[in-house]
Amino acid sequence: MNASKNLNINMSEQGMACSVPATVSQIKTTYKWVLASILEVGCDEFDKRHQKAIKKFKQDSHLFSAMYQQFGLLDHMAAHFTSCIVIAVSNAALYDVPLKLEDGGIVEFGLDGSVEVLNSFALEA
Repeated sequence: MNASKNLNINMSEQGMACSVPATVSQIKTTYKWVLASILEVGCDEFDKRHQKAIKKFKQDSHLFSAMYQQFGLLDHMAAHFTSCIVIAVSNAALYDVPLKLEDGGIVEFGLDGSVEVLNSFALEA
């Protein structure tokens, strides 16, 4: 899989009506960080922090959405997108669910830290 290929993560399962651009490389790196954090603090503690982050993020997402609509610049959105990627990947790692993409594809994570992107065509076959 091309590490620089851009994917759009569907955030609707986290209760956020947005799509987040991320490269395969960003997703893979984030997954490694998330696994290391889970190992460090434990699943229960990481889940508490994850839920708190989602709650805070939902409160702030309207502000970021308004900023994006007003300015239209992705430069101002870098921290927001990073938070989205961490939340989405954390959700996938914690609950052992694939990361869903806007185009209907999914990202599956291997126990060895590998990342496999399946597009909607591969899933239909």
